[in-house]
Amino acid sequence: MILTFYNFMKALTNAILSVIAFFLLLRVLFLFFSLNPTTPFVAWILNISGFLMIPFAGIVPNLKVITGILDIVALITLLVYLLVGYLLVSLLESLVEPEIVEREHESIAHYHDIESEDESKHIRRHR
Repeated sequence: MILTFYNFMKALTNAILSVIAFFLLLRVLFLFFSLNPTTPFVAWILNISGFLMIPFAGIVPNLKVITGILDIVALITLLVYLLVGYLLVSLLESLVEPEIVEREHESIAHYHDIESEDESKHIRRHR
């Protein structure tokens, strides 16, 4: 039961982080290539990614490049969300301890423990 909850939470965390990364990376690409922000799809991506960036707004200025704008804040936001997600998954892993299944020791024969019949006859004769 615990492992299935762990797998569910890990999958949910990865799915949420994937969606966040998708929106932030599209924002970086759209601004870098100066896509028209008045088109509905571009405006939708910029609005959602702008909402995700609210806690980090104004940390550093964006850089103007030849093709458009390099949105440094979006990249910082992406790194922070990925770091938080990694820490969350690590915390979940530390809370879930797998059960240790004990097995009886099986006798394992090693190749140097097995004597050929000729060697064992030879050893018995000389004793």
